[in-house]
Amino acid sequence: MSERRFWLRDKTAPSHRALEGMVGPLDTIPAYSHFVEGLYRGRQPVESWLKNLAWPELFKDWRPILIGPALAKDLADLDRPLPPLAPFTPPGATVSDLLGVLYVLEGSSLGARVVLRQALALGLDAGFGARHLALQASDGGWPHFVRLLDSADHPDMERVGRAAVATFDAMHQAMSGHVVA
Repeated sequence: MSERRFWLRDKTAPSHRALEGMVGPLDTIPAYSHFVEGLYRGRQPVESWLKNLAWPELFKDWRPILIGPALAKDLADLDRPLPPLAPFTPPGATVSDLLGVLYVLEGSSLGARVVLRQALALGLDAGFGARHLALQASDGGWPHFVRLLDSADHPDMERVGRAAVATFDAMHQAMSGHVVA
């Protein structure tokens, strides 16, 4: 059992609840479209940072699945323009910082399974409108990430927690539409 994972869950609980509370029922195309716009606004800047990162040895060849391109295609399917991106200030480039950011991104794959069911009920699927959800739901990256978290050699867990909270907060800001255009 991952003590670090559960410590992070407790540390980030208020930020996680605040973000989850913004995602109401996605039972209409407009509600779902708004969700996808907010997710793109917040996720794309984080993924851009990850693409340019010098990855620590701990991660070997593993990388998170980047869903930004799929989100852009989903928005096009939904006849929505790409929204302006939200600001993302990287917390730092240490293993601890990266673990905190990845905790949020990889953890979102668990929620993607729930949202995918809602998207399917709207007539969307892996080929139209819900590509990003299908990618996240099929990845299996969460268990691998938890193993990485557990195997990290003495991460600064307070720093991991701060990076995770900062990432949740950046996503919350993006989902609420508060962006710098």
